[in-house]
Amino acid sequence: MACKERAVIDFLLDELRHHRSDPSNHGRPLIVGLQGPQGSDLYLPHDAMQNVGRENASNGLLQGRGQPGTHDVALGTSLLHAIRDLNTQTEGALALPVYDKSAFDGQGDRAARTIQVCAPIDIVLFEGWCLGFYSIPRAVLAERIATASQNDPPAFLSYSLEHLDAVNEQLRVWEQQWYPLIDAFVQFCPHATDGASPWSLVYPWRLQAEHAMKKANGGKGMSDAQVYSFVQRYLPSYELFCQDLRQPNPWTGRCLCMDVGADREASSIQRV
Repeated sequence: MACKERAVIDFLLDELRHHRSDPSNHGRPLIVGLQGPQGSDLYLPHDAMQNVGRENASNGLLQGRGQPGTHDVALGTSLLHAIRDLNTQTEGALALPVYDKSAFDGQGDRAARTIQVCAPIDIVLFEGWCLGFYSIPRAVLAERIATASQNDPPAFLSYSLEHLDAVNEQLRVWEQQWYPLIDAFVQFCPHATDGASPWSLVYPWRLQAEHAMKKANGGKGMSDAQVYSFVQRYLPSYELFCQDLRQPNPWTGRCLCMDVGADREASSIQRV
């Protein structure tokens, strides 16, 4: 087994032992947040996503799935609470949503099918590409914009303070409703070589994922050009809101941070 997988498994088992040793947990499953360059099954359905775009017509960040503000926060909160209580329920079953990224020519939609899970459950992995991102004060956001390099401008300079702060505000909702329900955290951090931005790895990884999906489903999904535009809409949040969880955070003491290179192999693994 590769060291990356072994490190994650060892971390999860250690956290589960710690979790079970606390009698206040009353048999509830361990919920582990996981941040990696991947999607989400909690995006809004296509019609609701279109409404978000229309209501924020001038904000390019909210034209399609991806950014905080395009997720069904209420559904996520309800599911997390239900998962916490699942092992104590008489029936002990739960239907999880599935998001079809290939629907509507790659725009995506919530699928009709669900995934049924039944108690008892030991560990739940709650994964999302920007899970664990944190909002910043509006004044700090404004300063980041004002002092950004013009020689090698970051992607967020393509958007106004108001548009960036709309996403920033949505992250605050996650911090209030989702993060307190997460017991431990695993962070996969892209790590590019030769001084390149870590976010330079996001596009090739996302393109590989789209190609794999289209190969499996008969070609339904985005073109390469659409994937590029899609990723460009994500980059401002990586640049502004992605926190290195090796620094103090709500999961300090219960966090695994891993630098991952272009080959997806771990170059650094730390428990913090």
